[in-house]
Amino acid sequence: MSMLESGANGAAGAEPKRARFRRGLLVVPVEDGFVVEGPRRRRMTGPAAVALRDGFLPALDTYRSLEELAQHTGTPRDRVRRIVRQLADSGMLEVVDRPVDGGAPTGSTVRYFARNLDSTPEFHSADELAGVLRGSAVALIGPKRRYEGIHADLVETGVGTVLCAERPEQVPPEAFGSGHGGSDEGRRLVVMAAGLLDAAAVRRFAQGGPPATRLMPAATRGVLRYGRTAARREVGPLFGLSGSVCPACFEDGYLREFGDPARAADGSGAPDDVLDALVTAEILAILAALTPPAPAAALTVYENPHVKRRRFTVGPRRDCVDCLGSGPDWDEPGGAGEYYESVMALNLAGPAAPEADPQRAARRAASAATRTDAFPSAPRIALPEPEHLPEPHGELTSAWVRSDGTRPVDLDHAVAAVLNRTAGFSSSAEQGAAGHRWTESAGNLGSVRLYLTARQPLFGRPADTLFAYEDTGHRLVEVHADQAAALYARRAVRFARGEPDVLVLLVGDVHRIARKYGDFAFRLAHLDAGCAAAQLSAVATGLGLGLEFAGSWDAKLADAIDLSEGREILAAVAGLYETETSHATRP
Repeated sequence: MSMLESGANGAAGAEPKRARFRRGLLVVPVEDGFVVEGPRRRRMTGPAAVALRDGFLPALDTYRSLEELAQHTGTPRDRVRRIVRQLADSGMLEVVDRPVDGGAPTGSTVRYFARNLDSTPEFHSADELAGVLRGSAVALIGPKRRYEGIHADLVETGVGTVLCAERPEQVPPEAFGSGHGGSDEGRRLVVMAAGLLDAAAVRRFAQGGPPATRLMPAATRGVLRYGRTAARREVGPLFGLSGSVCPACFEDGYLREFGDPARAADGSGAPDDVLDALVTAEILAILAALTPPAPAAALTVYENPHVKRRRFTVGPRRDCVDCLGSGPDWDEPGGAGEYYESVMALNLAGPAAPEADPQRAARRAASAATRTDAFPSAPRIALPEPEHLPEPHGELTSAWVRSDGTRPVDLDHAVAAVLNRTAGFSSSAEQGAAGHRWTESAGNLGSVRLYLTARQPLFGRPADTLFAYEDTGHRLVEVHADQAAALYARRAVRFARGEPDVLVLLVGDVHRIARKYGDFAFRLAHLDAGCAAAQLSAVATGLGLGLEFAGSWDAKLADAIDLSEGREILAAVAGLYETETSHATRP
C-alpha cells in the first residue's frame, strides 16, 4: 500500500493521503541529477533522477494525492506510487491526511518547521505540527517585563492561545481549558516564574495524564518553572505530569544543592533575551517536540556568563504522597539509580505508543534490522567478509576467556573480527531481519553501534580517525572529517593499563529498537549493551588482544562524538591492546 492510499491519520498508525515536497529544502540541479540541501545532504543521479527533477518534482509544489499527481504529470499511477514511496523514505516529503485549512502558517515559520521535520518524528508535515501549536494554549505568569519577550516569541511561532498574568490567581484554570477553536488535541502549559510557584499553584493548574514521551499528552496541563539569579538561568522542572516531582520535594533538593530556593527569583524582572530564548525553546519542545524536551523532573541550569548547561534530576522523598509514594528514597543506596531509570524510561524520545497498524508495525520492525539512516553521505570502508576473518580461540572461565596464544595476522583483521562478532552478522548471506547475529539482541535488531578510533593507522586511514561500524553492510563509516572528536575521545577516558591501541565505544541505539518496542527500548538498549560487552570481552581475548573496560569517562564524551540525546546512549568504553596474551577485565 502506498503512503497516500490510506484514509486514517498518520499519528494513529495509518498513512496520510496527500504529499508535497518539503518546504525549506533546496533542490540544486546538477548535470546528471539533483542535490537536495537541508539538514542532511542527498544526491540523486542517473537518467531516472533527471526525469524526476524535470518532470515530477515541479508537481510537488503543493499537496496532491496519487491520482492528482498521475494526472498532473501524465505518469502511470503505479509508477507515481513507487516514486512517492522512494521520496518519502528519503525524507523529502510532507504528508497530510486531509486538505490543509486556511489557518496554516506561511513564510519563514513553516519553512523552518518543514526543514527540521527529521527532528520531530511525530509529525509528517509542517502543517500538522503547526496545527498542534495552533490548538495549544500557554499561560505566562510572572513579572510583566520578564514574560513579554516569551509572549512575542510564542505568538510569532504560531501558538494559538497565549495568556499573560503577574499572579497565578489572575488566570482561572478554565480560561485556557481548550486551545484555539476548542481543540481537544492541543497541549496546555502554564509557565511560571520561580518566586511564584508553589504546591497550591501546581494544584490549581496541573491536570496530569499518562507520562510524556516526546509530546505532552493531549488534554493535560503541566506547570513549567523558570527563574534567574545573578549566577545562572534556570528552566524546569515540569510539574504535574507522571515522572516529575512535587514542588515540596523539588525545593528540598534545590535547598541542598543551591541554598535558599527563594534566591532563584530575580525581583527586578528585567528583560533577559537569553532566558526568553531558553524558555521558549523548552515550551516548544514540550508542546511540539521541536527539540527533545528535558525529562519532567529535570532542572536545567545555564550558568553565566557563558551559558554553560548542567542538568539535575530531583528525586522524591520516600514519604511524599504527591510524587511516587512508595518510590525509592533518593538518599538510600540504589534509590537514585532506580528513580533515574524510571524517569528516563518515561521521558524517552521515541514513539509514544505501538504502531496501530499491525502490517506497518511489522514493516517498521523489519526495516530496523536491515536499514540504517546514520551518516548517509559519509565515506564507507569495506571490511574483509566475515567468512575470511580470524576465529577467536580460548576457554570460558570465571575470568571470561583466556587466549591460547594464537595471534591473528594483523591488527586490522583482529579489529574487524571483534567488530563483526560483537555487533554484526555471522556471514554476508545472513544480513536481514531474520539473519543470524553473533550477539543476542532484542528482536534481533542489533541496537548496539560500535564507534572506534586508534592511535595508529587503521584500515588504511590515519591515526585518530573516528569510525562507526555499520552492521547492515559490514563496513566502517568515517564519522568526522577531522581528528578533533577522536582526540577528545582518547583524552576523555583513563585506563589502568595505559592508553590503548584501539578505543571502542559501545553505543545503544535506542531509537532503532523503539520502532518495535516503544518506551521499553531504553531498558532493552542497556541489556543489549551488556550482551555486546560480554561478547567483545570473549572475542578480543580469544584473538589474543588485551582488553580493559573503563570504569568512567568524561561526561561530554557523548556530545564529542555527536550522539543524539535521548536517542542514543553511551553504555560502555573498552580499550584494546595489541599484546600476545591477556586476561580481560569484567565489563
